[in-house]
Amino acid sequence: MNEHKESCPKHPNYLSWISARAGGSIDLGRGECNCGVTPKNHYETLMKEAMELHERKAHDYSKEGDKFSNFTRAAEPVSWFKNPIDQVFICMIMIKIARLAELRNGKEAKNESKRDSHIDLINYSALWGSFHEGQDNLISKDTTFKL
Repeated sequence: MNEHKESCPKHPNYLSWISARAGGSIDLGRGECNCGVTPKNHYETLMKEAMELHERKAHDYSKEGDKFSNFTRAAEPVSWFKNPIDQVFICMIMIKIARLAELRNGKEAKNESKRDSHIDLINYSALWGSFHEGQDNLISKDTTFKL
């Protein structure tokens, strides 16, 4: 079985392999795509890409040497709210604020811009407010989510 090559024209990553599998370009008897790349190779490539993305984002979101700092920063404000949906909104907002604290205190963004984070805050706040304006239509008074 061949090693995964970035230049594989059919399946440059695991998600493409899955998509191709659904389209039938897979030899299901051998469990590999027709280009000879195995699911294990695609998995390893996907995990490598995930780790690289994590490193870039951790740079933007967390204090140097503490990849969990954005979560610990968000934890206290989350505890101020009883409603679990409010907790989710405030968590998303606080993680963006933690990111901005890092970037406004001297780090250069490696992922999205500072402006993107400010726009995200506007959107999260607007979504949170609009959620509560229509809350009676979405959830019961006991805050249990209902479809």
